[in-house]
Amino acid sequence: MSIVFGQVNRQFNYVIGENVRHRFPMHIHHTFCVGMVTKGKRLIQFPHGNESIGEGEIFVINAGQPHAVRADEPHDYIAVNIDQIFPEYSFRNKIRSLSCQALFANISDTIRNGKQDLLSSFITNISEALEEFKTITSINQSPVKMVQKAKEYMDSHYHEPILIADIARHLCISPFHFCRLFKQYTGISPYSYLLQYRIKCSRSLLQNHYSVFDAAVASGFYDSSHYIRHFISYEGISPRHYQKNFS
Repeated sequence: MSIVFGQVNRQFNYVIGENVRHRFPMHIHHTFCVGMVTKGKRLIQFPHGNESIGEGEIFVINAGQPHAVRADEPHDYIAVNIDQIFPEYSFRNKIRSLSCQALFANISDTIRNGKQDLLSSFITNISEALEEFKTITSINQSPVKMVQKAKEYMDSHYHEPILIADIARHLCISPFHFCRLFKQYTGISPYSYLLQYRIKCSRSLLQNHYSVFDAAVASGFYDSSHYIRHFISYEGISPRHYQKNFS
């Protein structure tokens, strides 16, 4: 199994997976993710049901959408994560689009040929290709605002010890009510969200040559073994292997 991470700029990074069978637990992305299966089949599990993505098919993970991934046999894929795109829209999770297929075939060849500087137009092109598949979403409901406030609190204090009671107190509701509300509107527990956010922040530290131990501590993990175990679970590779992708 091989999983390679790369970054084009602060807004746009990519992942290339080959012979992947790793099972990724239920999690969310803070970015908009779109990708294509290039070989085999990838099963993506959502709270509302499952999507089986076959070779040449496009998958979309909307920002903040809970999902898990598994495969019954090795598969290959390429995916891109984009910040600050489509914040007011959501998309179908499985898309058949010849224009998207062509874009991913091109991006794959460009990356493999070591010409990442040619990828700057990809965001514009993929935005245009996905235009027909978007729907407007509403985020004005009061419970959704409360969940967003909880996320912002955890994002600001992720490097500190955080208790459920601390977040609930910040929202002026009971811990039980908070946990139920958060799970209802995100599909994951507050602990899972915080864990994933800490791993996300640690990736930037690893890219900036922090040691695995220092990245773990600075991201709020109490020891490196705990950090490594969860990093592998969510990323499919070890922190040290991830860091080598950027060295």
